[in-house]
Amino acid sequence: MSYSAVEQYKTQTINSMTNGELLILLFDEVIKNLKIACTMLEEKNYAISEKCTQKAKEIIHYLINILDRQYPLSQELYQMYSFFNEKIISAEIKQDPKILEEITPLIEDMRQTWVEANRLTHIK
Repeated sequence: MSYSAVEQYKTQTINSMTNGELLILLFDEVIKNLKIACTMLEEKNYAISEKCTQKAKEIIHYLINILDRQYPLSQELYQMYSFFNEKIISAEIKQDPKILEEITPLIEDMRQTWVEANRLTHIK
């Protein structure tokens, strides 16, 4: 299979996802990048760690930007996303993988909440 065929498949897959599925995919990417960054910090590979934390921060910034501020829940999500970004920045500055290890389970819990919410919306 050629590279363009793989890219076309990925694009079709993403374009056919629901908003809930896309949100879960974004959380998967944040979690994946934080875990890699944590490992790279432990190995003192700061360049790759920084690339991964940057990707995670970009996704979290995107999540902040798409919040619909007319709902009270949005303010709580904004605060949580901001907290995650602050911790990632702190881990980058201190080059401390423990900070990433502390927030990753919180992000995994949030992802699981969105999985459950997505499942409930498809039951109706």
